[in-house]
Amino acid sequence: MKCIPVLSIFLAMLLLSSCAKSKPTVSVTPETSVTADASTTAAGGSSLGSAPIPTATPPPDTTYTVQRATLDDLLTFNAKITPAQYPMSFSQDGVIKAIFVKPGQIIKEGDLVAQLDLGDLESQLNEAQLALQQSQRAIDQATQIGLLDVQKAQLDLEAAQQDLAKTKAPPSALLVAQAQATVRGAQANLATVRNNASQAKNQAKAIMDKAVLDLQSIQTQYGEAVVKLKKATGQAAKDLDTKVKTLEDQMRAAQTALETAAINYDTARNNEAAAVSAAEGQLDLARAQLDDLLKGPDKFIIADKERAVRAAEIVVAQVHQRTTSDPALLKSVQSGNLQIKLLQNQITARQLYSPMSGEVATINLNPGDTVQVGNPVITLVDRARLNLSASQADILAGGRSTMPQLALKQAVAITFSRYQGKTFSGTISRVPAVAASATATTDTTYNFAFDDQGLSFDPGDQAEIKITLGRKVNALYLPPAAVRTVRDRSSVTVRTGDQDKRVDVVIGIVTPDKVEIISGIKEGDVVLAVTQP
Repeated sequence: MKCIPVLSIFLAMLLLSSCAKSKPTVSVTPETSVTADASTTAAGGSSLGSAPIPTATPPPDTTYTVQRATLDDLLTFNAKITPAQYPMSFSQDGVIKAIFVKPGQIIKEGDLVAQLDLGDLESQLNEAQLALQQSQRAIDQATQIGLLDVQKAQLDLEAAQQDLAKTKAPPSALLVAQAQATVRGAQANLATVRNNASQAKNQAKAIMDKAVLDLQSIQTQYGEAVVKLKKATGQAAKDLDTKVKTLEDQMRAAQTALETAAINYDTARNNEAAAVSAAEGQLDLARAQLDDLLKGPDKFIIADKERAVRAAEIVVAQVHQRTTSDPALLKSVQSGNLQIKLLQNQITARQLYSPMSGEVATINLNPGDTVQVGNPVITLVDRARLNLSASQADILAGGRSTMPQLALKQAVAITFSRYQGKTFSGTISRVPAVAASATATTDTTYNFAFDDQGLSFDPGDQAEIKITLGRKVNALYLPPAAVRTVRDRSSVTVRTGDQDKRVDVVIGIVTPDKVEIISGIKEGDVVLAVTQP
């Protein structure tokens, strides 16, 4: 009976020693694993009933495996439907002198709503207008003394009258003799051209006729040789074959010579016709000029000269009514007009006119306040038009630290809380204006246009907008918990066997649950989670 307790004590000690050698591994996710080392020792004493005392278990390490996936850089933020708003601002800096509207007031397009302090611009404008009037008055007085223009116009009139008298006069004997000599010269030239051209044509004709006879002779010899060749044998046949080939060459040459001769003959005929036609034209012109002289002045030419005289008389009458203005006075008038226009533009720039009809929503500044270019002074609202809009703060509310680059007409996907299950396609229709100066109020509003699919919307309707900023296919990635980023440097801790090593990496797309790894590590590497300090 005493052996049973001794055996039980031995089995218990054996079981405890085997448990002390175990080293478990716990799997957390398909990409994550937790490993731990545990050891248990048994403490023994003189009492057989003492229990084993376990050692403390260290915390497990979380690891991730570098994998590949398609990563979408998706920007998601909230927006809402609001009445269309139009902030109005001055085109130059200044101090607000007056505001002519109040919140809630309905105004029309072109209404004056605010004005900057004009300073002495109105006084400058009055002085410039007075100076312009004085210069213009001096010019008006100078128009009474245009003697030079009158004298010039009188000389032009006298010249036109002399030209008319000369045209009406009969031709002189010298002019008639010269015209007759020109006719005789043209007749002689025509005869010479006809003779020379005819000789060239006849010579070309003779050459062509000879080429025809030469070709016919060779063709006859060729025919006779071919007939003899058909009957000949032996050496005679060989001689005749050589002769036939020679005659074929001669026949081709004769044919070419005939074609060239024909071309030359056609050219000679055409040259003859052209030369004779030109000579005949010269003769006709000379005869017409002689006839014009003999017939006397042409009535149409005389009519033109008479009209020129009347036009000169009109000019004389006109210059009597005006004078040449002093260039200095003209320059003064031009300078005055430019100065007046500049002052008027400066005054207009200090006046704010409504670009549309609508309701005054807010007045951001008061008389006496300093305003800069781009600072919204008054905001109009058009309740008949609705906008889907979001501010930069709305866009960054999802956790991004920097504002992504968004552009006009960039595609967006929109869902509205009041229309569950529907997605609306749209684009960015407005981006914030660039501030004119560092101190100007920054516009941060983005507007979005979309196909309403025939549905109705009301101010205050909430929407969620998604914009795909980029996509990488088959990209390496890790969860954010595995990447440590300090300023512009990112790193991970890679585990190889029982060794851990920190490695710098280059990251790309960052989403809430994935960080793209561009370089530094490879697919399948095991990376430790970032430990919190």
